Amino acid sequence: MVMPTAAVYCAAKHAVRAMTEGLRQEHDEVRSTLISPDASARAVRYAIAQPEGVDINEVIVRPTAADM
Repeated sequence: MVMPTAAVYCAAKHAVRAMTEGLRQEHDEVRSTLISPDASARAVRYAIAQPEGVDINEVIVRPTAADM
């Protein structure tokens, strides 16, 4: 079932995500923090280890201040 306002909601959500991602990238240009291969592998392992019936369709892995 399609809701009459779904397109507007999706467009607004995308705009907010795109804007915050752009701001994050601009902020991150002043530092060069990398995520370890182990941390990346653990994030992927978490996503694929979910039980049947659970769908993870997007994973965003970023360094945190604790990683610095």
